[in-house]
Amino acid sequence: MNILRVIFPPKNILNDDQIVIKKEKGSFFAFSTAFGSLGSEFQCGKLGVIFLLKKSSFFNVSKISKLEVIKFLWNDHFLYTISMPKKIRIMIFDLLWEFISKHPCFYLQFPKNGINERNMQKFINSFF
Repeated sequence: MNILRVIFPPKNILNDDQIVIKKEKGSFFAFSTAFGSLGSEFQCGKLGVIFLLKKSSFFNVSKISKLEVIKFLWNDHFLYTISMPKKIRIMIFDLLWEFISKHPCFYLQFPKNGINERNMQKFINSFF
């Protein structure tokens, strides 16, 4: 089961694969894309918290360093950026770092097929 389906109603899921992040008037927004199996319509939302999802044998939420987040996201998107001119890659990196530095970052660890929906919802609601 997809963790997003457990936490959020379908209409609140931007996507379970790829999103586009845009900076607008000093704030960052996430926009849905056509990629992934969830999210059937165009949606967007202001970003507040960054979660890196991690399968585990237990449920846990822990802070993660911004350096770990930038390493993960930069490496995860390496194939998109490697062929771009150096100047563009630097601009993308700077924007990514600004995005990460303005938001709290966490690992969200969860067991496969073992998510406590009530506790998860309480945790998510504490941020919004």
